[in-house]
Amino acid sequence: MKYPELKAQWYYLRKLRWPVWTAIVLVGVQVIVWIGSGRIAAYRQVEAPSGFELLGLLMHSAMYVIVFALAAAAAAGIAGEYTTGALQKILVGPVKRGRYLTSRAIVLLTLGLALLCIALVSAILITIPQGNLHGLREGEYIIISTAHLWWNLLIAFGVSAVAMLAVLSFGMFWAAAIRSAAASLILTFGLLVVGGLLYATGTGALFGIDVWNLLFYCNYPFRTYTEAARGLPITWGEGVWSVVLGSAAYTGIFGGGALGIFSRIDLIRNR
Repeated sequence: MKYPELKAQWYYLRKLRWPVWTAIVLVGVQVIVWIGSGRIAAYRQVEAPSGFELLGLLMHSAMYVIVFALAAAAAAGIAGEYTTGALQKILVGPVKRGRYLTSRAIVLLTLGLALLCIALVSAILITIPQGNLHGLREGEYIIISTAHLWWNLLIAFGVSAVAMLAVLSFGMFWAAAIRSAAASLILTFGLLVVGGLLYATGTGALFGIDVWNLLFYCNYPFRTYTEAARGLPITWGEGVWSVVLGSAAYTGIFGGGALGIFSRIDLIRNR
């Protein structure tokens, strides 16, 4: 095999159980969101979410689960290998450090997209009996109808993939910098939670910092569905490029930073 590092990463991750548990959790979260949205609508005596609005809500909530799972896997995996000494043994050999990081990112990104597919299938199964998938106005609004559904989902998946890669680079950087699984997890999760609160409370939009918010990048693709279903004037072209370029910037800064730290000689020595 031309890239044995990639094969080794697959073999390593195949033995882990977290992808299966993550899939179970995200489907459970979707069911809770579905039931909760209906009960909230009944309590407020308003209409239940439309088909596309519910689809956006379900995928929006699933993205939170997937993003935090990927961040944990990226941070704890590398830092844990360093703590146990496995990383030092790997890097002492002929394995190139850039390929090690790239292979880990590729495998985790593939798992993240697979989990997103699982979330989509379950979301569609939940959404179908909720209502039809037609009725949004065209023109300046996103055209989401049966004929355009898969095209819009493909765009959302592409944007999500770039955002997931940014999250992975973010987690890898702190793992490489701190080299402690617990500390890197706490810091990575803490910063992501802060970003999520800024986005959820509208504080980020108020101060104009959502354009730099990693959680905003992760939420944008499927949040767009919920806002479009409510008739808000959002188009893919207006915000999607800032999300893609911002995610690419995160990937370059933190991915490059992680690679730079990995280039240090003392990484392959025991403390």
